[in-house]
Amino acid sequence: MGVSSGPKIVRSGLTFAIDSGASIRGFSRNGTAGLNNTSNSIKDLISKLEMDLSTTNYLEGIPLFTMYGITYPEGNYTPANRDGITSGFNNISSGLLYGASRSLNYYVYSDDQSTWVPDSFFNGLRVGGHCYDLYSSYAANESLLFLADYEVINQTYPNATHILVGSHACDNFNVTGIRETFVDLGAPKEVLTWPNGRKEFVLVGKPGLGAGNAYGWAYENESSGAVAHLNSAIPYENPLGNTSFDGSDDYIDIGSDIMISPNNKGWTAEYVFNTNSASTLQHFNSAEADDFNANWLALLSSKMAVWNVSPGYWRYGSTQFQSNTWYHIAFVQDPGGTNMRFYVNGVAEGGDHVGNSWTASYSSLKTRYIGRYEHAGGYSRYFNGEIPVVKFYKDALSSEEIKQNYNSYKKRFNI
Repeated sequence: MGVSSGPKIVRSGLTFAIDSGASIRGFSRNGTAGLNNTSNSIKDLISKLEMDLSTTNYLEGIPLFTMYGITYPEGNYTPANRDGITSGFNNISSGLLYGASRSLNYYVYSDDQSTWVPDSFFNGLRVGGHCYDLYSSYAANESLLFLADYEVINQTYPNATHILVGSHACDNFNVTGIRETFVDLGAPKEVLTWPNGRKEFVLVGKPGLGAGNAYGWAYENESSGAVAHLNSAIPYENPLGNTSFDGSDDYIDIGSDIMISPNNKGWTAEYVFNTNSASTLQHFNSAEADDFNANWLALLSSKMAVWNVSPGYWRYGSTQFQSNTWYHIAFVQDPGGTNMRFYVNGVAEGGDHVGNSWTASYSSLKTRYIGRYEHAGGYSRYFNGEIPVVKFYKDALSSEEIKQNYNSYKKRFNI
């Protein structure tokens, strides 16, 4: 089984994240193959996904679905509602969002209207028209109905995400256009040579994506009790765009000082930003407490800067930032607490932070505010510009991992 996903950012050790302008397209973090009703294994993977996404604010409030197609041993259709699309993080009938039946199940979500396409557009044999029976004598007519419905929906809702779940008895693909439609939605080219026979698959895609570009794809070979399982989010694009700070009183308050990583364990703070005034002293983050270096990550004299509590000096990177330009930056404190690394656009920085001592007892990462500075109960140094991406890791990312994260954002922000 293959699984594709959205932006391939490093997720291990991710403790806090904001991505205010992200366009989430069929987020498929985990897929499982051939678990054959072993619900504990499926639940373990779902729990891991839930943990990953609970720390990722850009998915807050966005419906996430667990979808799967199942082939049952012939004559055994119990429980009948275990195949299909279920809501939340369930893999059994509880919390069922949409029922599904044997064969090809079809749902469409309008990205423009942020709503499901009405049932009246679907003319399949079962489940309110959403299931097209590709089995036995029904197959030819049901195939044509599916293709006709697909065309009408595509014309009426040109900006929409299509969800297809192939379950028990989804086994006739002779009608021209069926396989081609799957590939147009992003399924791999191998689908074009699929023989007839029961298929278990989940496809989340959009017309025109082309072979191998599905937002989510999971496929399991036909066998008794096989499962194709996929976790996916419906498309979401923040209508407010990137998080913007006005330089005078805008900020984000996490609520209290959060200890991202304790002393000597290492951490990473990562941002994508665009400032309106690169030469102005402004903070990416700060905390109420003044007891750690990383409480003060800032832009100072147009450079990345961190306050080194002991002996009490700012330490700088080497890049001279320009106003109204997008950058990806990362601050990394290595385990042991005596070495710090700066990165700009995926490349390690020079500067006086290199080779200078960092006192291990001040090496924790604690933060509360994004976009302003706090000291002795007063607030200043407000950020002026946009910070759409903030990520804190409880681990020191490697150079390769920093580069990986940069690569996931460079096209989106034209960095």
